[in-house]
Amino acid sequence: MIKRYRNALLEAITEAGLPLDAFHGEHSASDARPMFIVKYRSTPLLFQIRNSPDSPDSFECSYTRFDPAYKAPPMSHWEPKSGYFTFPQVLNKFRMWLKTDGLSAVEEELLPDLWARISSTVKQMPTVGTELSSTFTFDEREQLKIALNTFERSLEQHFRPTSPQRDTVHEHLSYLRDAVDRLNRFDWRSVTMSTLISISVALGLDTEKGRQLFGLFQQAFTAVSHLLK
Repeated sequence: MIKRYRNALLEAITEAGLPLDAFHGEHSASDARPMFIVKYRSTPLLFQIRNSPDSPDSFECSYTRFDPAYKAPPMSHWEPKSGYFTFPQVLNKFRMWLKTDGLSAVEEELLPDLWARISSTVKQMPTVGTELSSTFTFDEREQLKIALNTFERSLEQHFRPTSPQRDTVHEHLSYLRDAVDRLNRFDWRSVTMSTLISISVALGLDTEKGRQLFGLFQQAFTAVSHLLK
């Protein structure tokens, strides 16, 4: 495939908002005809473009579909069924593939595994048999509510949530503030972790921003961190 066509494929990846380093291209051949293959990392997900035997400007294309388990999915049939695509037609097919299968693959990789995170956190918690089964004192409850207010302000300043997102976050944290008065230490800590997970989902945070969220929480609760141990 000639350079200007290969470059156009890279531009399409950029336009789709996908990371360039997640994809790589390689030359190959099919039925003794030149072929260019775009692959997503080391997975079976790929899009391949084959030249016609008579023209560098006529093509067929074939691709795999996104599989969350990254098993080897079957290749689609070569398209079109008869004749050949022009490069603009191939490029349109490629863009559609990026917006569906390519985007799905990238999102699957970048989104945090919230179930794994909450499971890991729960494993680190003390058992109910410790002093965490006792209730907070009045002063401790007030300190926790102040920390929650600080966390909410920091969260809004850092992530700039939309109005609906802000309302959702406020609802979650208001519930947590009220729960301080009725739950024991262990149960409140468990609810706190599930609340952070819910907020992360509501804001649509990826793995890195999820870490930032937890960092803001830890910073806001520095003065009362002993109440969470």
